[in-house]
Amino acid sequence: AQFADRLLVNARAVAGPMWRAGFNPDATRVVPNGIETFPSISNAQRDDLRRELNFREDQILLGAIARIDPKKDLGTMLHAVARVARVHPNLRLLIVGGGFPHYLEELEALAQRLGIRPNVDFLGFRQDPLALLSLCDISLLSSLTEGLPNAILESMLLGKPVVATRVGGVPELIENGVEGWL
Repeated sequence: AQFADRLLVNARAVAGPMWRAGFNPDATRVVPNGIETFPSISNAQRDDLRRELNFREDQILLGAIARIDPKKDLGTMLHAVARVARVHPNLRLLIVGGGFPHYLEELEALAQRLGIRPNVDFLGFRQDPLALLSLCDISLLSSLTEGLPNAILESMLLGKPVVATRVGGVPELIENGVEGWL
């Protein structure tokens, strides 16, 4: 980067640490992530997904589109879901994404220890994450570090409220209490 004429970053939260490390602010440009719009998700597709995953009408669906990676801190998410599930036992968490198999095993064991394994679906990598997210009532992100997360942009595109950690560029997308909660 020291030999570049310009540095492009996807969030002001990424630019700040670069400037503090000595990179030239005048040579840095923030270009936020963009996302493609997608065709609407049909009622038939939603119904097929509900049947495939055995969703009940009375369930509160939470969705997390996230790489299975310690940086996403899904363990903290599971602890939070366990607390909420005590009050709302009809809660169901969908975690969609591939990643580190060893971390996935840890998360599955944690969900078991917390007594919420029946409430959590680790769906792995899927070709239809936005269709799944369209079924959810709330989108979750528990990352320890982020730039400008596409998962939040996609959630907002679908009109889903977001509950997320206040990291990286997340506060550039979500005003606490308006588009979601930080």
